[in-house]
Amino acid sequence: MEEILRLENVKYSYKSGANEVMAVKNATATFYSNKLYSIVGRSGSGKSTLLSLMAGLDLPQEENIYFCGKSLKEIDRDFYRSHDVGIVYQSYNLIPYTLHMRMSNLP
Repeated sequence: MEEILRLENVKYSYKSGANEVMAVKNATATFYSNKLYSIVGRSGSGKSTLLSLMAGLDLPQEENIYFCGKSLKEIDRDFYRSHDVGIVYQSYNLIPYTLHMRMSNLP
């Protein structure tokens, strides 16, 4: 099987008010072609943050993510997002502009 995506000790935190939230801590995984994976966890456990990192919407603060052996920090992430990876949101109303567009096109 071909290795598609590899995470090596990925860490990511963000500020929430005066607090720092460690959203992803030491995430390590390898994803192979022709396999189906699920990322599960309770609310607030960092699933969406991890998916954003894997999709190249943001970069890990520590360590790295590799797509086909190349670091996401070194590739053209715009090309990666438009040609290699896709995101399907659970609810399209996460993006208000899209919701408005869909509602205005209804008969």
